[in-house]
Amino acid sequence: MREPAQTFEDLPVWQKAHLFVLAVYRLSVALPKYEISCRII
Repeated sequence: MREPAQTFEDLPVWQKAHLFVLAVYRLSVALPKYEISCRII
């Protein structure tokens, strides 16, 4: 059995979500600037 989490960063779901967000950020760097700042009206 696992030890209780001391902080939210100890939660496996948070760790996986954080890795996902970092991957999205890395991918978004390759997009043209107009793709990132484009707003749908």
